[in-house]
Amino acid sequence: MKLARITALASLLMAPAALAAGQQFDLICKGTLKSSSTTGDKSEPFETHLRFDLERGKYCEQKCRALFDIASIQPGSLTLTDKRVDTPSEDSFIRISINRETGEYAGTSAWRTPGRPELNVILKYTGTCEAYPFSGFPDLQTKF
Repeated sequence: MKLARITALASLLMAPAALAAGQQFDLICKGTLKSSSTTGDKSEPFETHLRFDLERGKYCEQKCRALFDIASIQPGSLTLTDKRVDTPSEDSFIRISINRETGEYAGTSAWRTPGRPELNVILKYTGTCEAYPFSGFPDLQTKF
């Protein structure tokens, strides 16, 4: 009986640490980048290192020179970016998401400039992410 109480107390004390660990993590995502433009189609490998703090709703990429807001945090998915610009001079779209159950990484970026088809580009990222312990957001030293 005493052991059961100690075990229950220990699990209660450890719960915040476990929760925090699930809220902060790194992902290494690898896959294929397919690009399409007037100069042709191309396919090449890509790899990115992402760091997440879900409690703060922030993430950064690679060397983490900037923190970005996570567009949507859902139990089964993270949407990093979901933006669209539709003006007379530009039509662009970017959406990057990660399936939290499978680790699937999917991103699409498209730019279309009316009257300038040579500037039109579509990028499609597909890949898989693996989780790693949170390596932290860097403390950048700035002049101002």
